[in-house]
Amino acid sequence: MAFGLINLGYSREETDSMIERYLAGINMLDLAERPPHNLSGGEKRMISIGGVMVMNPTVVVLDEPESSLDSRARRKLIKFLKDSKETLVIASHDLEFLLETCERTILLNNGKICADGKSRTVMGNESLMNSHGFEKPHSLVPHVEQHHKL
Repeated sequence: MAFGLINLGYSREETDSMIERYLAGINMLDLAERPPHNLSGGEKRMISIGGVMVMNPTVVVLDEPESSLDSRARRKLIKFLKDSKETLVIASHDLEFLLETCERTILLNNGKICADGKSRTVMGNESLMNSHGFEKPHSLVPHVEQHHKL
């Protein structure tokens, strides 16, 4: 995580302080002294994202940040992204993840914008989603409780 900060000219003391604040903010201070090869995939992902976020960018572009995460790491990432102050551009095929993290969705197909609007509106449009090779996210499909006779 220190790499970018050091390259930006921060002192070692400033760098350590900024990293400590970041790790405390995501409840991962216990990772500070662990070597990278002893981190899980989810921990490595959070630290990688942290290496960017700790530099205080105004815009962060993430490509499938949730892929290969277990449910606990995924939930931690969702909370972290929702709490972030930066403008996030997230590319993902995980529509449930996008519904939880993004207010706005731009649907692309073959490099062209097909829809742009509130995530729930865009992804809730079943014919739009189907016509571009997606399904309406499961959480937006009304569920009817069925009672079965035994």
